[in-house]
Amino acid sequence: MDSLISEEYKELNKQLHKKRKDYGPGKPNKWLSKVKELKSKYKVKSFLEYGCGKGKLIEHLNKTSILPAKGYDPCVKKYSELPEPADLVLCVDVLEHVEEDKILSVLKHIESLTNKVCFILVELKESNKTLADGRNAHILIKPKDWWFRTLTEIFPDCKLETANGKVTCLYEK
Repeated sequence: MDSLISEEYKELNKQLHKKRKDYGPGKPNKWLSKVKELKSKYKVKSFLEYGCGKGKLIEHLNKTSILPAKGYDPCVKKYSELPEPADLVLCVDVLEHVEEDKILSVLKHIESLTNKVCFILVELKESNKTLADGRNAHILIKPKDWWFRTLTEIFPDCKLETANGKVTCLYEK
């Protein structure tokens, strides 16, 4: 498998995770209704949050027995092991943090982990957080048309939408 993240960039993200409690905390309540909706519609039995940060959604899903949940985030030690495929893969506010030369590898990885359905959300604007090297934490800010082309290269029949400065992609395998 191609590299998903450079060592230098991984270290910058690890530093930001340690320095700021508000970096990668996850918002369990924000995504809970979407997870429940997709669970019901696609009859999913397993869940993977790709780019889960500190894993709050994972913890909530497992604690409440809504859905067996696992997480992957190469910059958080607890979630840094490469994951197994899952029926539902959720990847929100992650891809704008990916190095441009790694984005296709990351998207291919997400697709390979998706058994039934994948939901992706990409922010189109800068973050309010900064990496230690001075760059904005959202290092891959591109217009929606770029994201549409890039996402459909890996997820050809996905449903794409744009609203409130975000692109969403729903991919059914």
